[in-house]
Amino acid sequence: MRLATGGRRSISLMAVLALLLVLMSLVSGCVPVISERWARQPLQGQVIDARTGAPLAGARVSAEAFAEAADVTDSNGRFAIPGNSYIGGQLLMAASGLRPQCWKIERDGYRTLWIEVMEMVPDTLRQPITVNLPMLAFDAEAPAGRSAETMVKDKSPGDHAGDQVGNHVAKEAISRAIQRDNYRWRLAEGSDCGAAPPPG
Repeated sequence: MRLATGGRRSISLMAVLALLLVLMSLVSGCVPVISERWARQPLQGQVIDARTGAPLAGARVSAEAFAEAADVTDSNGRFAIPGNSYIGGQLLMAASGLRPQCWKIERDGYRTLWIEVMEMVPDTLRQPITVNLPMLAFDAEAPAGRSAETMVKDKSPGDHAGDQVGNHVAKEAISRAIQRDNYRWRLAEGSDCGAAPPPG
């Protein structure tokens, strides 16, 4: 009988503690749940020529942090990279934030493009992010007769990410695309996305 009584007391104490934890979470605006989460956000979209607007087939889109996350654009310049999800616990908070995922876009004859796609946190299941990505050909003049280097923000010599973007992206063409399409991505300026490793 003593064992049974002790066991009931132990269970009652655990139930009270669990209830207190749930109440504290609710008061703080956080709710513990088990749900589907993204290890990687899905991405889809189209790669186009920055000068002509024509779709670019054969461009490779890849995630910097996930070697398996890659696709090659079809004849219409379109690609679709599925997300990688799992079932896991998380705290659902009243406030949410953003975190970046780094992507690289490559094609023969075109300047490499690095972008950051901002995904929501908590990373609960939702629709893929859709992007339109203009690329500038090596032999093409940048818009308004300016070079790609003059159309990006000045960066210090030690800013490898800035150097990478300065060498590979025509900012004016990209900014036009951003104004035309309301999606959540930006150039990889001032970040570690696509940054070359420090020398030595």
